[in-house]
Amino acid sequence: PAYHARAGSGGPGGGGGGGDGTNTSRQGRGGVGYNNGGDGGTSPSSGATGGAGGQSTGGGGGSAGNFASAGGTGGSGVIIISIPVIQIKRAVYTGSGLFTVPTGITAVDYLVVAGGGAGTSSGGGGGGAGGLLTGTSHPVTPGQGYGIKVGAGGAAGVGTPGPPYTGIGSNGANSAFSSFTAIGGGFGGTGSSVGNGGSGGGAGNGPGPAGSGTPGQGNAGGNVQGSPNVATGGGGGA
Repeated sequence: PAYHARAGSGGPGGGGGGGDGTNTSRQGRGGVGYNNGGDGGTSPSSGATGGAGGQSTGGGGGSAGNFASAGGTGGSGVIIISIPVIQIKRAVYTGSGLFTVPTGITAVDYLVVAGGGAGTSSGGGGGGAGGLLTGTSHPVTPGQGYGIKVGAGGAAGVGTPGPPYTGIGSNGANSAFSSFTAIGGGFGGTGSSVGNGGSGGGAGNGPGPAGSGTPGQGNAGGNVQGSPNVATGGGGGA
């Protein structure tokens, strides 16, 4: 069966919904902004696999355009530490590590983005974007090391050619710096389940529920609209 699609809703960056099996004009588009979401799949013969969320953006993966194809993987997160008093010096982390505060520095700015949720195979929703936290003038101690953990994107839901169509994606992983933890994006929903997260996964065909987002980090996933054979995109990051 073919499923019409809706693009990601909420703030920038949700994954697109699954594309219609015969009509590419109904393809769900990933949200854009800091979190870049993957597009939904299109037709069974070409482009049916959901698009991946952008790496180091925490974008959600798009859902697939047919049952036999996979959803898109979630994009990995990123952490950026800025020191405004040193000509906006920045430390960009795309993997886990340690940030050691330079001598004489007592405050930093930060951006923490979690991994995006994955899309589900056709009939499911797009993954939600990873949670996003940002702030300025966070107190730090000169010479002290602060652990950095960058969350991976969620694993894609693998397509299955026949029942029970269990190609469910997974949530993205959390990212953390100092006392701040950004929550991974929720996986794209099915008819009965969905991932809550930094931003929630989009509701699946059924209709199923939409995933909830984490206040201050993201948005809820998009709800199913129209006929039962519809899937929506995940909510974008704040």
